[in-house]
Amino acid sequence: MRLDSSDSNRASKGYWFFIALLAIAALPAIIIATNRPGWVYPLLTFPIVAAIYLTFRISFERLKAKTREAEDLSRLHLATAEALATAIDAKDQTTHCHVRRMQIYADGMGKLLALSAPQVSALKAGALLHDVGKLAVPDHILNKPGVLTPAEFEKTKIHTVVGAEILSRVEFPYPVLPIIRHHHERWDGRGYPDGLSADQIPLGARVFAVADALDAMTSHRPYRRALSWQAARTEILAQRKRQFDPDVVDAFISAENDLKSIRRELAAA
Repeated sequence: MRLDSSDSNRASKGYWFFIALLAIAALPAIIIATNRPGWVYPLLTFPIVAAIYLTFRISFERLKAKTREAEDLSRLHLATAEALATAIDAKDQTTHCHVRRMQIYADGMGKLLALSAPQVSALKAGALLHDVGKLAVPDHILNKPGVLTPAEFEKTKIHTVVGAEILSRVEFPYPVLPIIRHHHERWDGRGYPDGLSADQIPLGARVFAVADALDAMTSHRPYRRALSWQAARTEILAQRKRQFDPDVVDAFISAENDLKSIRRELAAA
């Protein structure tokens, strides 16, 4: 069953719609009772009102049950995402706390871009799962204490496609799969796996491209020391309209003080 994040709103609207229809159905009985003395005519209309009442009552209860089921499945999906994220962190020894920082960066920039609630939820889930495909990358490449060769780098690229394939059977209520598949695309079309460019790239993936690059540059790697925040900022600005969506870069610049503060808190924890 595909989840719908608006089920709760529909349940509330359905309740009032049901009350309105019931009142309309009862109107003939009220009119007859007013204009035709006695009990015969109102009694004849009672089965119609009762049938409508029972029909909508059953439908409303089913909608409430569906809403509860959707909420339970949503919690299950989140728990699964967290378990997979833990597995990724355990496998990849070079990116400690990367997933958590990505969640914060992407969420902050998503809100500044005035994304919808489902899009922000997709960013949070995508932060947990965007590198799940690394489970298919050999350990000796993933944890290599040095710069990857061109052949090794090509093997790491499969994580975007593999990650999307692994999660393709999970029916998330928001657009997570496009983020997972396309977060290494570039604004100029020179990224992977599909060479998309500009607005062809899903917005969530464009947000991730900036967040991922920011965290990669400001984190230690076996083959280099972490760059300063200012150096990473300069590089991101230099890649505006080349590697990165200019609007997302502008959102990052607007949010950078908050993001720096959160990063310091995470580092101290």
